Amino acid sequence: MTDKDFSKDILQQIKEKQITPKPKWEFLLKDSAVWTAGIVSLVVGGITMSVIIHLYRFDDLETLTETGGNTVQTILILLPYFWIAVLGVFVLVAHYNLKHTKNGYKYKVSHITIATVLISAALGVLFYDTGLGRAIDHVLSNRMPTYDRYAHPWAKVWSNPDQGRIAGTVVRVIDQNHFELKDFHERVWIVYTSNTLPQPLQRTPRPVKVRCRGQAVQDRTFQAIRIMPWIPKHQPIMKFRMEGEREATPQTY
Repeated sequence: MTDKDFSKDILQQIKEKQITPKPKWEFLLKDSAVWTAGIVSLVVGGITMSVIIHLYRFDDLETLTETGGNTVQTILILLPYFWIAVLGVFVLVAHYNLKHTKNGYKYKVSHITIATVLISAALGVLFYDTGLGRAIDHVLSNRMPTYDRYAHPWAKVWSNPDQGRIAGTVVRVIDQNHFELKDFHERVWIVYTSNTLPQPLQRTPRPVKVRCRGQAVQDRTFQAIRIMPWIPKHQPIMKFRMEGEREATPQTY
């Protein structure tokens, strides 16, 4: 078949199948949708990264040496696997969409992947400094009963009364030195301290979550020597870098 015959055959098929060229706006719309999906995925990846940074800075690293176990094992326990998985999903989605943009084929897969991760990390630091990571952790902790127990990496560390750490929700203040605490396993503890309870605990009109350091003295009774908010105050990275080392002890009320 000559080139001329081949061209005629193609034209005949186009005519028979009534094939018409797609308008330019369809390609522009598709390209815009792909870019939008890619950018949204990067932003969500950045938000997820901000939560991961918040969880990394959730508690002082001194706690790692007080867990009574292997340090490497403890670090593996503290990895926020849930949020790492969420980040991985959105990085893959962003990678897929950016790869399918108009000029995406020009770039290597490795380059797009690295760029996606770096952009998500940069956005994560920015979002973390605004307090977004802490805010998301706070909302999920208060509105999803199973979040702390199954998705929060520090919950396991702070659910160990034998090693002097319990955490949960203050369900009732008994007096200035005693309160009832329901931990993440639905067990109710009587917590008492030789000092007067912090004012935020005495005045709060609704249940509040706390962490307690101290000693389990008997079944479901815990003597606290330090009472801290479950979710610590926000510590911006830029402030941390400018002022030096982070606090040596966990924040108290």
